[in-house]
Amino acid sequence: MNFFKSFLQSKIFLLILSIFVSYFLLPPFFILVAAPLYIYHRIVTFLSKWKKELYEPLTNDDCIHATDDIHGRPSGSISGVVHLKGSHTFDELVNKLEKVAAEYPKSRCIITRWMSVKFWKKCKDFKISNHVSLNEESDPEKVSQFLTSLIDKGFPVGQPLWEFISLPNYAHAEYGTSSAIAMRVHHSLGDGLGFMAIIRDLCDKDPAADEEVEKMLKAIRKKMNLNFWRRISYVFQLIFITPAQSVYLWLQGINSPCIPPSSNHDPNCDSDGTINVSNLIDLTLLKRISKKTGANVTSVVHAGVAGAVRRTILERGGDTEGNVVANYILPKLNHPGTLSNNVFPVPLFTPMSEQNRFQRLTQISKQLDQLFCTPLPIGMMLCIHTLGPFFGPIRQMKHNTFTYIHTNFAYFGEPMKMFGNILERSVLAPGLQFNGNPLLVVTSSYHGKLGLQLVGDRKFFPDEESLMRVANYVKDEFESMDG
Repeated sequence: MNFFKSFLQSKIFLLILSIFVSYFLLPPFFILVAAPLYIYHRIVTFLSKWKKELYEPLTNDDCIHATDDIHGRPSGSISGVVHLKGSHTFDELVNKLEKVAAEYPKSRCIITRWMSVKFWKKCKDFKISNHVSLNEESDPEKVSQFLTSLIDKGFPVGQPLWEFISLPNYAHAEYGTSSAIAMRVHHSLGDGLGFMAIIRDLCDKDPAADEEVEKMLKAIRKKMNLNFWRRISYVFQLIFITPAQSVYLWLQGINSPCIPPSSNHDPNCDSDGTINVSNLIDLTLLKRISKKTGANVTSVVHAGVAGAVRRTILERGGDTEGNVVANYILPKLNHPGTLSNNVFPVPLFTPMSEQNRFQRLTQISKQLDQLFCTPLPIGMMLCIHTLGPFFGPIRQMKHNTFTYIHTNFAYFGEPMKMFGNILERSVLAPGLQFNGNPLLVVTSSYHGKLGLQLVGDRKFFPDEESLMRVANYVKDEFESMDG
């Protein structure tokens, strides 16, 4: 029995299975299922032009997150807080939101179905006052509990899926700020980069800030610029290699070690909530490691997080075989940098058996470098674009895929300003798929610091201390590489 189990988890079996799925199951699926549904979707979209109350159909990427308990316990919310150096007024926030909402028609729409296709429908009774509120609480502990509750809070029925809360009295001692603004947007409206676009739109007009975001997007697109012969090569790889490679990587992700529950977790506890913690790490530390090792800062960040997750698994007596697999979220090449869903996941592997931190850094650095030298990102993007409508229901199967999720943002321009005040820090806390990935890591480089935000499933991280231990392990990994 053990031999049979080992064989099913072996790379040889996964390779054979990936080839079989790619060339014997996927083609009939695309021809008999995906293609007819795509044609039907296009026909319904064309006919919807005569339905004036419908704005536009949800994109395939939107559909991934639309199958959610949106009005109950959503797992697809993106919550966040921006901390301001100075004060702001409630009226200033309302006036700014009115202008931003006018720029994004989807922000005034709700999700509906017409002929079995999901559309954005114009909300007849949309009012800004239904989406912005005032919370004058000043106690940091009470505010923290309130902000954590936003992650799993349901959205009102019949209203657009977003809200903002003014916190004029919430001072953060560590950040040295005087006020804050909390916000929550459902993932069907936009991804993490789209969420950051809203923050940028709320900020005071700054052409340099817009240029910084555009630089980031151009840098990603530039890496995928191909000459004629490279394009020919990519076409052949996309036909004969990339499908099997993509399936193989996904199978490895499903087969990756899981984070075991904490030792102080009560097995009789049926809590489905989430918990989040944040920490700040000096970017000069990461830059020293980058200069010392020759790896870029992004690779250093991934190596630190992967090392911390590996240490957590070993500490809790988890599986010592296989790879720690991060589901790394990247923006698509056509991401407009505005409120939209245009991201795709790629797996990053770290062997559980690798104890040397610098070896792990080298391996991750090679994976990231090779990622933009192969058509694998194109294959992953095509999978998401084609299978988007099917991934929503699949997400509800509640099966762990990959060890953890990681998304990374970087902004290296001058600090942004909102209502004339410096935006000192922004903290994001996306939702978690219940009983799915137990850990989501958000790293964001801004204003000389790396913001480290962790969102954990309470079944695996029952209290802040257990989750903060992982955050401290990340910092330990960086300090060990620096020493």
